[in-house]
Amino acid sequence: METRTTLDGILKDVYTNVIRDQVATYSPIQEYFEKLTDFDWDGRVVREGAIVGYNEGVGSVGEDGNLPTAGNFNPQQFQIPMKYTYASFQMTKAMMESAKSSKGGFRSATRTSFDTLIRNLKRERARMLWGNGSGILARVNGTHSPAQTTIVVDDAQGVPSAVGGARFLREGMIVGFFNSSTGAHEATRAITSVAANGLSFVVASATLTDNAEIRRMSTASGTNANESGNQEPMGLLGLIDDGTYLETLHGLSRTTFPILKSRVQAATGALSLDNIQLNFDIVDQQGDANIDCMACHQSVRRAYLSLLEADRRYTSEALSSPDGGTKVTNRKKYVTYGGVNIIEDKFAPYDTLFGLDKSTFQKYVQVEGEWANDDGAILSRVTGKDTWEAFYRIFENCHSNRPNSNFRMDGITTTKVYVASH
Repeated sequence: METRTTLDGILKDVYTNVIRDQVATYSPIQEYFEKLTDFDWDGRVVREGAIVGYNEGVGSVGEDGNLPTAGNFNPQQFQIPMKYTYASFQMTKAMMESAKSSKGGFRSATRTSFDTLIRNLKRERARMLWGNGSGILARVNGTHSPAQTTIVVDDAQGVPSAVGGARFLREGMIVGFFNSSTGAHEATRAITSVAANGLSFVVASATLTDNAEIRRMSTASGTNANESGNQEPMGLLGLIDDGTYLETLHGLSRTTFPILKSRVQAATGALSLDNIQLNFDIVDQQGDANIDCMACHQSVRRAYLSLLEADRRYTSEALSSPDGGTKVTNRKKYVTYGGVNIIEDKFAPYDTLFGLDKSTFQKYVQVEGEWANDDGAILSRVTGKDTWEAFYRIFENCHSNRPNSNFRMDGITTTKVYVASH
């Protein structure tokens, strides 16, 4: 009797035209930074005026009294540099020909490579928008000397946390290690694997110092911080800060000009409704804030939902069809605080809640996103080889013109479960 086993050598595999992309890229915070439509970038940096001190020549006087002594306001300039983000593609002609249609593969290899590359770029941009421009993915946990292959990590995004230090690290990623005190380059390695618990990863052996900063690198031979994630666009940890993660915001020191400090509550601990309101009140007083959005990781949102559990009420109709969840189980709906949406984002730092005044944010864009074709073609041949390459580019940077109109709550007590960044 002939079976599929005995005839396996002549049976044909049938491929569908659909590939189920497993990369998770949804990030609502990306929609929060709106491109300035009435702005054309031209030059090295954007110079944006900032008043960091006021003319104090005001006051009430009696009849025939001296007028207040004239003062002066203090104008300064933010200098916002352009940041350049790229994604590179390369494929041999033989591979392109072998899988240029669904007959030879699931679908065109070139098209699939282009699409998945852009999705991965979108994921990286989502992570960047939560950072401070330094590109720190994690820190080395403990001294690794003599050289070791298993690197123990913590502090994903540079934010203190013993859980999920490797949440933004993936197999095949090229990363650099930089001394946290001196900035000196210690090693560049490709990640072989990431532990299932998110606390370590494997590379070729390296000698590393405790708290060495881990950043994505462009090439395996890269040694310069300027070739690393240190060149990323500015994100929320830098924009909404008091100097904890970013002392100088686009050329202006928060120490010299304290008015540029955001309200940051350190070591918050257990979340409470009163604590949240306290931060609303402070930024209202210090920055005339109109907080219209809060943003956090899903674990922080769960901590907030737990505050509301005692106040939940059920109608008789609801009791006949019980539902233990909330409307936020639907990804397109948000829980609110005083009518303000709380947006959850898987790329957000752990144990942190941001209060955002949208009117204070903008995104300066020179190149919105394009495949480079300055010479008339997207694909170009690699010199001396029948191999073709292309690259995608985005030139942009983000800014907040009034950081003191926003707040951040750090060190919130939450229940976290490590989920790998697939």
